[in-house]
Amino acid sequence: MRWFYISSPMILTIFVYYCVQGNLICASESLAKQRYSLVLTKIELEREKLEMKIDYILQSQVSL
Repeated sequence: MRWFYISSPMILTIFVYYCVQGNLICASESLAKQRYSLVLTKIELEREKLEMKIDYILQSQVSL
């Protein structure tokens, strides 16, 4: 078995690399969740808008 001797700056560089990589993955997941939430909100608003249009049309038909 071969042992490698790694200098302290190299260990620190590797550690920082993996920390940054982990942070990027977490940030990517957070952005995906926010995008999903935004899409759901847009759909909900569109549904409410359509309901209001239907209500207006029905009210106008009833009052005739």
